[in-house]
Order: sequence, then C-alpha cells, then structure tokens
Amino acid sequence: RIVNGGEREGAKVCETQFRSNVARRTFARSLSGGAYRTRSDSNEGLVEGLIHYGRIRSNRVAEAMLKVDRKEFTNPLYERGDAYYDHPVQIGQGQTISAPHMHAEALELLSDHLYPAEAM
Repeated sequence: RIVNGGEREGAKVCETQFRSNVARRTFARSLSGGAYRTRSDSNEGLVEGLIHYGRIRSNRVAEAMLKVDRKEFTNPLYERGDAYYDHPVQIGQGQTISAPHMHAEALELLSDHLYPAEAM
C-alpha cells in the first residue's frame, strides 16, 4: 500500500506488517507451551499430557476433558489416527477442530465464571 509518502512510505507499511506477522506467530508458538508434543492413543493419555505441559491447571477442566472424548468429534475419514494428538484435525468440508490445548485454555478461562449447575 502506498500512501502520501510515496514508495518509501509503502515500504515502511510492508515492513511493519511483516514484523507484526512474525511477532504474532512467535507469540502463538509461545502459547503452546510444549503441549503440541502431546500424543496418545487415548483421551486419558491426551489429558495427562496436557496436564504435564501445564495447559490443564485445574481438576475441574481435567474432569470435563476426560468426560468428553475428542475422537467423538473427529471424522474417521480425515483424522488419520491422530484424534489424540495435540493439533487441529480436519473434520470435513474444509473445517477443522481446534487443538486440544486451545480447548483446555478456553475452559480454564471460563471455569471461574461457571457454577456447578452449569455445564462446561
């Protein structure tokens, strides 16, 4: 994009956008906290890995994730046996289910705002 400063201004905008994208990717990688290494052949093993890497920090979230088997939300045609790996999985029609550590993080953030009668 070139604005009133001519090419020089356009180069500054491009450089700023590039640095912003690099920073965003670096930040996103730091959030994973190693959880992406979590692989298992069971939902229990996946949850244990997320606990080990600090992505699940409360018993309440651990219990919720143990009750809901991730494999039930994956499409066997696309998941290639990696339903219990901590990465997004295709579920069909160009859609993916997010990585389990993202679900864990969302549940951790919500857990203080939900009451026992409410479902997680």
